[in-house]
Amino acid sequence: MDSPADRILAAAVDALSTLDPAAVSIHRICSEAAVTPPTLYHHYGNKDGLIAAAVDKLVAGWLEQMDQLIVPRVQWADTAEAAVSAWAAMIADPSRPLAVFSWLALWSPGRSEEVRASLVRARTRAESLAGQVLLSQGLPQDRVTVFARLVVDQLLAAGLNYELDHDSEQLRLRLLTLTDLMLAEPRDY
Repeated sequence: MDSPADRILAAAVDALSTLDPAAVSIHRICSEAAVTPPTLYHHYGNKDGLIAAAVDKLVAGWLEQMDQLIVPRVQWADTAEAAVSAWAAMIADPSRPLAVFSWLALWSPGRSEEVRASLVRARTRAESLAGQVLLSQGLPQDRVTVFARLVVDQLLAAGLNYELDHDSEQLRLRLLTLTDLMLAEPRDY
């Protein structure tokens, strides 16, 4: 049987995936997890602590899967195909990790430093993964950080477009185009 902390965290992840602020109420989460509010507060401190832990679980868990799926390969086409498949799966995942990230990034700044910090950790980890792929393809080190941020920006945009149109083919085309851009020759500035 899951511990009370695990049940609370699972209920919070489930509530966040609905992208409805009302779903992330202490009452609803406690009811779903079959615990009392003092139990929630004991494990997570407050609602912000719980949301930050849920972001860490949802987004960081997905990033760990990405880390295993996108192993730099000898051939760029193999790396790109693995990246597109992993990105598309993450964007279309029923738990909606990218949508949750985007929603909380718009909702939480200025409201919760704890939640903002968890989002920054997730973004930094995503940029690091993109940077590993870019380095493996020979992009100059001085460009990797900036380009990795642009890759993450485009993944967020692809996720937002998918949330609007739910068009899997357009999502795949966006992601394939992104990998094509990652292959482009860098300019000298």
